[in-house]
Amino acid sequence: MESVKKELEGWDANNAVSVVNIEDVPKNAKVVPLGELYSIKRDGRYKFRQYLMGNLLREGVDYKETFSTTVSGSGLCTFYSLATTCEKEVWGWDAVCGYLQSKEQYDVYAFLPSHHEYSSLEYEELAVLRKEFLELVSKQGVEGLRKFAAKHKRDSRTNPKEVYKCNSSIYGAPSAGHEFEMLIHSVHTDTCGCTQTQPEPSIYVRIVVDKNDRVVGYLIAAAFVDDLRFFGTIPERDKYMKDVRSRLKVTFEEPPVTEFVSIETYQCLETNTCELKMPRYFKKAAAAFESFFPGGMRERLVPMSVQDEKLVGIAPTEDEILEAKYLPFRQILGVLSYPASQCHFAMKYSISVLGSRRGGWNKAHFEALLKVFEYGVSTCEIGVMYSKGLDPHGDNTLYAYADASLALPRSYGCRITMFNGGAVLFKAKKQALTAPSTVWSEMEVFYDQTTDVLGMRNLLAELGMYQQKPTPIYGDNESQQKIANNRGSLGQTSRAMDLKTLASRNRIEDHQVETRRKKSSQMPADIGTKALPVEPFVRLRDIANGYSLVKAAYPNFPMSNLVYSGKAGEGETSLQEVQRIILGLTIVDAAEQNQE
Repeated sequence: MESVKKELEGWDANNAVSVVNIEDVPKNAKVVPLGELYSIKRDGRYKFRQYLMGNLLREGVDYKETFSTTVSGSGLCTFYSLATTCEKEVWGWDAVCGYLQSKEQYDVYAFLPSHHEYSSLEYEELAVLRKEFLELVSKQGVEGLRKFAAKHKRDSRTNPKEVYKCNSSIYGAPSAGHEFEMLIHSVHTDTCGCTQTQPEPSIYVRIVVDKNDRVVGYLIAAAFVDDLRFFGTIPERDKYMKDVRSRLKVTFEEPPVTEFVSIETYQCLETNTCELKMPRYFKKAAAAFESFFPGGMRERLVPMSVQDEKLVGIAPTEDEILEAKYLPFRQILGVLSYPASQCHFAMKYSISVLGSRRGGWNKAHFEALLKVFEYGVSTCEIGVMYSKGLDPHGDNTLYAYADASLALPRSYGCRITMFNGGAVLFKAKKQALTAPSTVWSEMEVFYDQTTDVLGMRNLLAELGMYQQKPTPIYGDNESQQKIANNRGSLGQTSRAMDLKTLASRNRIEDHQVETRRKKSSQMPADIGTKALPVEPFVRLRDIANGYSLVKAAYPNFPMSNLVYSGKAGEGETSLQEVQRIILGLTIVDAAEQNQE
């Protein structure tokens, strides 16, 4: 009952609806029902939400724009990576009854809800009503109460005398997300003096400079609908909080703020590190699907074996599809896709391969999916980790890995964009066209990586982190790099890919990117192109996710015991060795570099 009163008090406080006579409803307007949603929050509290059945509204008449911008996975990772190198704790705020604070732009009406006559009653009046209901049940049974509720609902929707006029954006209305986004945009740009970044519209920045154009203050905020995270210098942070309060009813969260869109965030100012991972998400998912693991879950060190990769590559027969149709393949795949795109990047390749079977699968495919699920649960304490002062490329400096594996009918390509020790963007997917050679597939993934890099460079420029030098893109194919760097004529085979080749060359000549050689055995992007044995997979994974750097620099830092420590019997890897591997240097190269 408390959750119901809290929701309705929010409606009243924001003047969300007005009761109007049915005669005052415009002829072209539509009246739709309100629904009631009951749920339990992560902290165990009961939650009630009243929503509009927006599926009954008409596009172009009752609504137009339906989107609500949310910070992307790469934007979120970049945000926390920058907070790490800026040595700033992340704060948070949540809008109270978020959507209700924005105004409805269209004529939207709703039938009076079933509780309309009762929700405003005092407790004494509710006690009298409860007594009447108990008497009704004692005389007519539960069926009598059901009949009363059905008649009450029918009367409110059949020839009603009064209806609600929606003054605020109601949850469930197709336009509500866009209208609230416009409010968030106005608060940040008009009131807080922030600039909305173009490559990542859900990230806002404010930079303050003195008369000599030196930065003396800054603030960066990232939005996910009505849930915000921000950090900055103390004066700008305080100003931002005051400005937000002047426009919105919000609840601020002081550090440590350890969760954002189901991602658990752990900042350590002592080591200047930040870890993003999702153990609670995986454990909750494990509980939901535990019936598929009658003997309990096994510990998995790799998401997909070479054998499973081959099995998934075999198309199922119609009989096999029919036999396995009842298995929740798509549901589990969807559950795993979210962490794989946010911070648990090592599952990306496996999810992509299994995703090719979402139109029809057999039991062997489902078993392979369950193994990926077990890997996610086994490694739920591993995500991605950013650090300050450890990355050999320097703080706030982009670099990337690009790799491809030749396969028919289409090759797989993997692109990893790195920033402050860990990946901020990880893509592993089948290429759009058939590549007749390894060089061709490598050139395709290199071009795609240059596009990813340019987008990140633009975002960082708007955040005040200009990339002064070309962004290095590491690859393990010497022929591809020669084509990319050579302005000479293309060979007969290479001419068919000339547009992407020329675009890549132009980006090199414009000093936006540059190629760098890396041994195949040290290529982190290899985990996104094929299934690998345990040792290379774990080693390359933890270079890409930043754990190897932090473990080498801070051996006593608490982290999962599944993080790579070095080959058995050879001792732990030193920080200098990890940095040398990241730079792709041999021992001789490293010695020559030190002499220089």
